[in-house]
Amino acid sequence: MIQDWTTNGQVFLDFINIVKRLENLQHSNPTVYELEKLYPDVASLCSRVGSVTCCTAKDRLCQSEMAKRTANVMKAVLTLQQQSLYPGKNVRIPSRLLAPHVGKLPMPEDYGLQELRELTRSYMVELTTA
Repeated sequence: MIQDWTTNGQVFLDFINIVKRLENLQHSNPTVYELEKLYPDVASLCSRVGSVTCCTAKDRLCQSEMAKRTANVMKAVLTLQQQSLYPGKNVRIPSRLLAPHVGKLPMPEDYGLQELRELTRSYMVELTTA
């Protein structure tokens, strides 16, 4: 049972709805408008996952898994946006677009370090190719 639905439960419902929306977009040819409409919802979710109350280890596991999946959803949305802006090109997600959102997510240490390594690598590539 989810306590305090207006904060905790809404985060779970929004997470489920966003994942479904992204899956639908990935199986179609999404428009720039559809991607721009999804982006603020994912950004909001990144900010709210950390506010989910965790009273048990199971709650913490759910929050961690939701945080990891939300990071992947943000990457997918940003990748689709970049692909729609630059069709036919090999696109990279600018680290300045991803870092603020991923940094808000309460991820387990190992996953957080992996994300940090990827962001650092991406930033270094941006610096050397600019």
